[in-house]
Amino acid sequence: MPNVKVAKRISVLLSLLVAAVLAPANAQEPAPDPKALGLTEALFSYCAKADPPSAARYKEKIKAAEQGASDEILAKVRQSDEYLKAHAAVDDFVAKVDEHNSKKVCMEPPVKKQ
Repeated sequence: MPNVKVAKRISVLLSLLVAAVLAPANAQEPAPDPKALGLTEALFSYCAKADPPSAARYKEKIKAAEQGASDEILAKVRQSDEYLKAHAAVDDFVAKVDEHNSKKVCMEPPVKKQ
């Protein structure tokens, strides 16, 4: 029964090939939450423009929100509907903020001590 042996070998080779191809895709690369990243980037981008002397600090906060994800992962996250909706919601909100109040939007909320 040579056909059974050949079929088994082909099956094993296909399994190995599938495992080799899928392994990189299954690797868990850090990826930020799309909604959180959209909100964060929109707000801190606005704040960097509203408060130029603090722009470097806001850019650091955006980097922290990216959680060390690769450029490829970030590009995918930024193309997601969840990211785009969150970003647009913040953009809509800050567009309504009076210029005189722009820095107030960017102030960090007080932290509750427990």
